[in-house]
Amino acid sequence: MPASLRDFLPSSTAGLPSHIPRPQRPASKPADSSPLAVQIDPTSSSTTANGEAAPIEAAESQPQYFISEPNAFGVFRSYVDIKPTVDPEEELEMKDLCDAPAFLDAVERRRSLNPLHELGRHFKESIANVNIFAPFRNTSIFRLMYWQNTGSTTKSAGELNRLVNEVIMAPDFDPSHLKEFSASRELSRLDEDAQEEDEFFPAKDGWRKASVKIPLPKEGVKYPSEDKAPLFEVKGLVYRPLLETIKAAYSDPIVQMYHFIPHKLFWRRQSSQQSTSSNPPDLDPSSAPVDDTPIATPPPHSQPSDSEPPCPSDDPEVEHIRIFSEVYNSDAMLKEDASIRAQPRNPEDPADLEYAIVPMLFYSDATKLASFGTQALWPIYLFFGSLSKYARSKPSAMAAQHIAYMPSLPDGLQDFYKMIYNTPATAATLKFCKRELLQRIWLLLLDKDFMDAYEHGFVMLCGDGINRRVLLACLRFLAQCPCPRCYIKKNFMSAMGTVADAYRRAKLRIDNADIQGKISRTRGWMFEQGRGAASAAIERILETRSLFPNRSAFSERLAKFNVNFYQMFVPDLMHEFELGVWKAILIHLLRILHAEGGDNITEFNRRFRNVPSFGDSIRRFAEDVSALKKITARDYEDILQCIIPVFDGLLPEPHNSIVMDMLFELANWHALAKLRLQTEETIILLENATRTLSAAVRKFQQTTCRHYDTPKRGTATGRGKSRADGPKRKELNLCTYKWHALPDYAAAIRQFGPTDGFTTQQGECEHRRVKKFYPRISKKQTAFEIAMQAARERKVQRIHKHVIAIKKRNAEARQQEQAAQLVHTTGIPTGVTTLTRTRTRQKPVPGSRVRVSRRQGAYFEIVGANIE
Repeated sequence: MPASLRDFLPSSTAGLPSHIPRPQRPASKPADSSPLAVQIDPTSSSTTANGEAAPIEAAESQPQYFISEPNAFGVFRSYVDIKPTVDPEEELEMKDLCDAPAFLDAVERRRSLNPLHELGRHFKESIANVNIFAPFRNTSIFRLMYWQNTGSTTKSAGELNRLVNEVIMAPDFDPSHLKEFSASRELSRLDEDAQEEDEFFPAKDGWRKASVKIPLPKEGVKYPSEDKAPLFEVKGLVYRPLLETIKAAYSDPIVQMYHFIPHKLFWRRQSSQQSTSSNPPDLDPSSAPVDDTPIATPPPHSQPSDSEPPCPSDDPEVEHIRIFSEVYNSDAMLKEDASIRAQPRNPEDPADLEYAIVPMLFYSDATKLASFGTQALWPIYLFFGSLSKYARSKPSAMAAQHIAYMPSLPDGLQDFYKMIYNTPATAATLKFCKRELLQRIWLLLLDKDFMDAYEHGFVMLCGDGINRRVLLACLRFLAQCPCPRCYIKKNFMSAMGTVADAYRRAKLRIDNADIQGKISRTRGWMFEQGRGAASAAIERILETRSLFPNRSAFSERLAKFNVNFYQMFVPDLMHEFELGVWKAILIHLLRILHAEGGDNITEFNRRFRNVPSFGDSIRRFAEDVSALKKITARDYEDILQCIIPVFDGLLPEPHNSIVMDMLFELANWHALAKLRLQTEETIILLENATRTLSAAVRKFQQTTCRHYDTPKRGTATGRGKSRADGPKRKELNLCTYKWHALPDYAAAIRQFGPTDGFTTQQGECEHRRVKKFYPRISKKQTAFEIAMQAARERKVQRIHKHVIAIKKRNAEARQQEQAAQLVHTTGIPTGVTTLTRTRTRQKPVPGSRVRVSRRQGAYFEIVGANIE
């Protein structure tokens, strides 16, 4: 069969429990010693011979490696000294590894809509005295309320089909259940139940209302201390306790997909797969020509990661290539895990209690709730790095935990300020209050319970049925902010990619006693000496380090644990490049086309309309691209991928060649930065692409941009006319943080994994969820009403997942009964099924047929069901 017509079945790296630890180097033992003899049990004891607390994982001179089974591409996982209690990839099915609509036939798909289908007598016994649909009285009301609180808010034709198929046509739907039904009563019952404790659905993580108080300084007014300054109370904060939210999330059945123990991912590359140019000389930063673009040596925070081989190889033709794909195989996660395992183990913990990290990924950004008006919401989302980025990117997975909806400074602040000081607050004072409000909210979230858990961890029963001691780790904060990584000045930002820039950005920000002292000293000047927030004395102290007189909540809470909160902030590819650098260059190219004259803009739009679509990723450009009307980051990405043939020949030489080179470098850098799997080689390619891109853009700026008198954007896009007496030239500005941040992506990929793992697109997609709640509320208390809508959705989703989990457990119990009956009737020992268990549960490919006997069919069904 031709390869183009052959089905490719993906595989996972599951199979870890069947492998033995592989030492890195030959042990100093007899040659015939068994590999099992060098296996260590790090959790065999929690105390040393002297009775002292032992480290969490015993450290030996020779580490032990647990290697998973390679998949079809030769990719495998490597754990050091410890393997996870449960392999999260062992339970993956074909539908989890690829996307196709025909995995289930019509009968199976229709049955899967009913959570009570074929639960058997085990389920009937379990619900004899328990109403698993509580707070609803019966399954019919639950189905109706589940349909109402999930899906689209507009209830389109697809939602109507879902109502018919999942509710009305369900086998357990009974119209008599809806006698005297009241939607408002059921919603009230759902809201009241969310505040009550339950065995399966604890309410400690529910929404709460709170307010925060911020001090108000006034230039020329002195106080004995900051505590004596007047306080302004900001109401309207709606939040969930951070620790209880984490506990609730880790008690969810979805944790079966979590990677609790970090690992390294490797690729077994044969010599035949290695290109003769896999390591060309120009990939070495030190060998690049010294001009205005290259970097002599990478900055300290961009050094290549440790590529130590995971195990010895007897085949000299095999090379182990480190792969970066997820947070749980990144250097940051491995570093946090190593630091925790180096700490003394709690002597009260059982020897077999697994220690696990909770990698917390925060996202915060404001969003508009309506197309008209000023209604907005400022949420804080929490993601967990233990879950795959492909699951976190699905809004239907509900992987984001809503932590808080933050209020803005109310308009009444000026009235309160004028009542106290007889004058309105200045712009500098209002900026100080806005920053102070944000930090006070985070101080409330990072409360005593959370900090105690951060320091000592806590033991809990996770959603997969395993007890673990969970320890918290703040890995990343996804937000838009000025450069949090270095102290570069704004007038030097345009030199990105040069030797001098490498040395400037090598001076990293560190949250040390000197920085904290400067902030405390300037705050004392504001409140005790009456200096203004923008006074010369304060700016002289803080401006050299781009600081503000506001204490960071992360610094106050985490500094004692030697946590440098500046390292939590990561680059933002969507806002910094697609909506930043590339958007600015595209707009300037349109200015140049307009300055060139003729019908260049018209030809530019005509060529884009002739660009065909490509699959479901690049859509047809129907409207004039030059107008840039209501286009998103995805549209700018599509324009970049298609613009080279469109722009070719629109400018005379040498400017056409300069623009073509620049567009190629932009597309090349963008493609390398968005790779979903990264290796050390691709990261080096990205570093070199950054240098060549900086050279190409500067050449464009210094040659082509200076040749044309470019108008403002309104005239360039053909949507306005520039004033005759206005400025005629519009320069391409490279003194921006977005341009300066491009070299930081290689270091961030080494530290946290590929960019799609920390992209802000996850947070932007979660904004859609809160926006869909807005039409349902009364708009009186926007944040609280949206929080209640989110709580309702979370509640019905938990009930639904709980029913599905019961279905799964009872189905497994029923299969075990069938297996026992088969052993009794055929004499086939149970051990045979454990030796022939499959790695992944794969459903048959549609159209394939296997000729087996009736007894063989029953036996294969048991083996495929993974029954031990």
